[in-house]
Amino acid sequence: MINTSPEINELAASLAMAQAEMENVGKDGTNPHFRSRYATLGAVLDEVRPALAKQGISIIQMPINGERDTTIGVITRLAHKSGQWIQSGLYVVPAKFDAQGAGSVISYLRRYSLMAMAGVWQDDDDGESSVGRSEQRQPQARDDPGPASRSDHPRKTEAEEAYKRIRLAIQHAGTPNMIDELIKANSDSFLPLIKEVSEAHYDRLMTLANGRKSEMYASA
Repeated sequence: MINTSPEINELAASLAMAQAEMENVGKDGTNPHFRSRYATLGAVLDEVRPALAKQGISIIQMPINGERDTTIGVITRLAHKSGQWIQSGLYVVPAKFDAQGAGSVISYLRRYSLMAMAGVWQDDDDGESSVGRSEQRQPQARDDPGPASRSDHPRKTEAEEAYKRIRLAIQHAGTPNMIDELIKANSDSFLPLIKEVSEAHYDRLMTLANGRKSEMYASA
């Protein structure tokens, strides 16, 4: 769900200037359940808010209930000093419908919505440690051959096949529940293997799964 003011020319120009001063966000948080790292909401705000404010753009994020109170969503609006604005809504079904579950979902949606609207992303762990933030970033390959960071891993071929199979299944899943069941079914077998061979490609699968589910909820 994307809405805008009748005109966004001034906002677009200011947003482009702000983006020129932004960099991708480093991962400063840890998810103990998946043993993975992610960019916290604080890190995202620290990166994008000063650049946006400098160009007269404010961030407004509002948590809301979705249809039939089965989903939780966040509306993110970028408002320009001219009065122009653009906003987008993102909804998901929380794992638990209690205060803790709602808080976790809201934080998640705020992070990903804001990064998408600001035009930034979270750097992978290896890239951030091996290349300084002040150095020029190298363009990433557009193809996706599968896990390849541990070429000496004895189960590399098996991980590659599992990655392709799970990725294809996520792309063709018909409902969010099917994606959840797919992730659950592989959480103790192939997903840990893929993560061991290539954490970057494990993150891609998780991002793809969450993105597909969000698309389904938005179009429901």
